[in-house]
Amino acid sequence: MRALLINPFWVMPLNEQTDLAPREPLSLEYLATAAVGHDVQILDCRSTFLGSFQILPNGMVHIGASLKQIRNKITKLKPDLVGVTSLFDTQINPVYSIFDLVKSIDKEIITVIGGCAVSCYPQEPPDENKNIDIAVFGEGERTFQELLDKKCTNLESIDGIVYRKNGKIVQNNPRALIKDLDSLPFPRRDFVPFENYNKQWKMSDQARFYLKARGPTFLLARVISNVFGRRALDETVKRTSRISARILTSRGCPLNCYFCAVRNVWGGRTYRARSAENVLSEMVMLYDKYKVRHFGIVDDNFTVSKKRTVEICKGIVERGLDLTLTADSGLYFPSIDREVMAWMKKAGFNEMYVAIESGNEAIAKNIIGKEIRLSRVKEFVEICKDLDIISGGFFMVGVPGETKETMADTVKFAADSKLDRVRLYTCQPFRGSRLYEDAKKNGWLTKDFDPSKLLMRESDSYLKTPEFSPEDVRHIAENAKEILRQQDRFDAAGTCMPLRKPVKGQK
Repeated sequence: MRALLINPFWVMPLNEQTDLAPREPLSLEYLATAAVGHDVQILDCRSTFLGSFQILPNGMVHIGASLKQIRNKITKLKPDLVGVTSLFDTQINPVYSIFDLVKSIDKEIITVIGGCAVSCYPQEPPDENKNIDIAVFGEGERTFQELLDKKCTNLESIDGIVYRKNGKIVQNNPRALIKDLDSLPFPRRDFVPFENYNKQWKMSDQARFYLKARGPTFLLARVISNVFGRRALDETVKRTSRISARILTSRGCPLNCYFCAVRNVWGGRTYRARSAENVLSEMVMLYDKYKVRHFGIVDDNFTVSKKRTVEICKGIVERGLDLTLTADSGLYFPSIDREVMAWMKKAGFNEMYVAIESGNEAIAKNIIGKEIRLSRVKEFVEICKDLDIISGGFFMVGVPGETKETMADTVKFAADSKLDRVRLYTCQPFRGSRLYEDAKKNGWLTKDFDPSKLLMRESDSYLKTPEFSPEDVRHIAENAKEILRQQDRFDAAGTCMPLRKPVKGQK
């Protein structure tokens, strides 16, 4: 079969932290590489059309390929199947618009949706959008291969999918997880414009974007911010001057955090890891073939196994790879100690973040579900300073079960800690999490709750409990961020979720 996999454009709020840089779609690269014997191509709407954007009438911004450009690609390729990934629940509207487009071109094209959002609520996408034929939930490589091999027929025999039968939506059994991740071929970067993931938008494109988005005053403010925000600018230059790639070394998470929905994708708390040798082989290939010099490790928890972490780091050193590395989701705190951190530093980890979440140990353990001794944070910071590593911590306020007093504990701990950088988030009720289900059941969601508003970097709260109001949480979060800014330790990095509700005016 001939298949086109699409990483969709984004529709995002216009704010000063809008992320303009595309990220390598590892999930689609894995799918395309695993589909042996078929003609599979990838269209990454953001990297293929780097710098492309459109300001929408509702004040949102469409970043990446337009629907017209996507239409041209589909018309030219004439695929038998079009698959679109939905990474975030809040990104579903752009995904739906692509399926509507596909069926307007040719109703015989089979449409498939997959991704994290689908794994949370598998029956919802085909129920909401009649132009979706099949939804893939859970791990996708084996399912995608079987769909292509069977030409999307005999669907009742394929695990891990939702489809329509006699006008009804049918959900098959979940697919068994791949036990040996080393059996998967490395994701091929020649399926995507790999060089574009290491390009920043041209200054002319950025200036045009900010000028249209916010006007000349805002553009001037951005320029001043970049000129005088030397630390952030210098660090960005250091990292982006090295060719980088994303790499996934494990799947799943042994934790079960209250606010997290990742268990829906990877089969609960199941954790599987590639062998150190397998990871190193991919790194060497990317180092030699693509001249990659920075790896962003996208595991939910990279350092679960102390032994494997040390083996990977030793392997990097022994092979003489001149690298920098980051664990983008932070480190698994229970398994890191001075030995592990020393090897990580030798391998190229110059910054390390840990997810502390709360400055109140009882809240962290009994509510969030993450047992952590705050005294270890002090030890972590001291080791980082000894090894010349930038230390960072993730914190959160506004979790149901908290009080204003426990939130104050978090703010005080974050402010008093010697961490070099602090990211402080307002708890958001992401769909698919235990927190979200409890919030629905207990009436904690505010009347204006809308998944499209769940911006991780913002201070807005959409949870109201007997212990706190959304206004309480916002006030505490904003005050905390101001304290951290005054200490020059507030890290504003994070992920901005796109829109969910229908957007008018898309072209």
